[in-house]
Amino acid sequence: MVGFDQAGVEPDGGEVAAALGLLIAGDASSLEQAVLAATGLVGLGLPEVVLTIVLAALALASLITVVQRILEVRRQAFAVEPRA
Repeated sequence: MVGFDQAGVEPDGGEVAAALGLLIAGDASSLEQAVLAATGLVGLGLPEVVLTIVLAALALASLITVVQRILEVRRQAFAVEPRA
């Protein structure tokens, strides 16, 4: 963590977890692509309700992802042997 402080960079959760030896996996690119596609289709004349539904699904998926990651990191953190 000293490297982040010296560089003046604020680490995100993934970098902190990696520095502690915890693994976080996942990729939201398919969700981002769905939002982008829905935005384009709404721009071409599809009803705005389509974009609303896609954004609601993205919000729900994001919430589920956050909870899963918190639980996974918590599980890994408690599995680590305390240092003596």
